[in-house]
Amino acid sequence: MFSSILQKRPYLRGISRALIVIGATIIVLPLLGINIFGSLPSLYRGTLGNPYSLAQTLTVMAVILLTGAAALVPFRAGFVNLGGEGQLTIGATATAVVVLSVGESGSLATAIVALIAAGIAGAAWGGIASFLYEKFGANEVISTLMLNFISFAVAGYFISTV
Repeated sequence: MFSSILQKRPYLRGISRALIVIGATIIVLPLLGINIFGSLPSLYRGTLGNPYSLAQTLTVMAVILLTGAAALVPFRAGFVNLGGEGQLTIGATATAVVVLSVGESGSLATAIVALIAAGIAGAAWGGIASFLYEKFGANEVISTLMLNFISFAVAGYFISTV
């Protein structure tokens, strides 16, 4: 009966999932020895309490949402992409390269070019796994996971040498 209600009203699916997460949190935190009511004010101050906390929360949220989209879009097409973290790393590396090479890091044009470079680099990195799948039949789960480690090495190289 409950599943038929969720099928008729899809927005209830999100609400029910949020309630499940809240319920699990209420159950698990005391088992870990954490006082729920004592930690709620700290949770509020750390996420929404001042403009800096809100900006940090939104920044991290945007990164997590985009990384989730990197997995969701191929999943809806019938593929599995576990390389969102590597694509994010390559996109961030491309952004750093653009900003450091342009020199005007505070301008709007530099920010736009850096975002475009990040999108192109991340998509190209995801395209490597797609190419391997189409050309050689490589398993997309394995190839996207392995590309994560290569992207970490590429970013580490740029961080340590450049």
